[in-house]
Amino acid sequence: MFSELLVERLNHEINNPTPKSSNPAIIPTSNEPLPPSLEQRADCRPSTTTLLKEFTMQLLLPGPLKRMLESKYWAGDIDASAKAPHETLASYLALTQEETKKIVAAAKPHKTTVNTMLFSASMFALKSLFLSDTSNKTNPSTTKDTFSFSTAVALRNMVSPPIDPYAQGVYISDFVTKNVKVELQTSFWGLSHMYGASIVKATQTPQGRKELLEHMGLLEYLPKTHGAWEEFMVDQFKKLQHGRETTVRFSNLGKAWDQPQDREVGFKVLHPVFSQSASCINSAFTFNAATANNTLVITNTWQKSTFETREKADRVLAEMRRIMLEATEKESYSFRDSLAGAIPARL
Repeated sequence: MFSELLVERLNHEINNPTPKSSNPAIIPTSNEPLPPSLEQRADCRPSTTTLLKEFTMQLLLPGPLKRMLESKYWAGDIDASAKAPHETLASYLALTQEETKKIVAAAKPHKTTVNTMLFSASMFALKSLFLSDTSNKTNPSTTKDTFSFSTAVALRNMVSPPIDPYAQGVYISDFVTKNVKVELQTSFWGLSHMYGASIVKATQTPQGRKELLEHMGLLEYLPKTHGAWEEFMVDQFKKLQHGRETTVRFSNLGKAWDQPQDREVGFKVLHPVFSQSASCINSAFTFNAATANNTLVITNTWQKSTFETREKADRVLAEMRRIMLEATEKESYSFRDSLAGAIPARL
């Protein structure tokens, strides 16, 4: 939102120049109070059931038992290590306007969205690059590994009254889609519909919204004494599968920053690049997407220590692009179909 406000302000100054300050060293400041926190706007208190569940899984159970009870998921070639330096690697992909329009147009007849198409493309791409053997084109193979997918969710419109778009603050929660299976016969569009249904359940039902708010409310129960936060995070890290909570964490800012059609502007966003550094324990990959002026941009970040080399990780976004564009041309498109166009790679 800050970047959108910045562009609007720059264009406003062009059309409505303000007198320069007599002292350019003095920067005008606002006297407006800070906006209320999420906890002041909505009831985020976790239920007793939620507290008991989190206490049992996160604190009471020993790491081996906790991992045994959870759904298994792939989270990179190399497990996270507390001793490895935290270095972020990144890759970037900007689709052309024609490619973006093609993907947007394909979503409607398939009763899905660009967001869910990105999900399916990422799952297909990861399974193809890291967990499949395509050296035999007539008989490709893939492992039984499953994925865990974390989705960032904006809470601004889920509270009453809705939070103003320009109110600065952390109004984000997330939900996790677990046990995502990609087999040779898995349908791209079927996978999109499955993920779309999970989004609806998490964001448009009373129980789903309650869980999103409770997720934020749990922060109140984290330790606040000096050094306790670090100890808590290390303890959580040791109990995670592979030292990571999920396979992927995905944030999509959606469509914004479009150039007005009724007037000329001096500034506009050509490529809406949105990126976040790789997380220590959240996920193997962090995908971010944003769209402006019919241009979809995707970024991908990961910890350097997650893989021996960056070769395959660098190819993830290019594979996602190929898979999405191929899917738009076919009524039925399976993972096996996507492997036909993949670069041969052995497990």
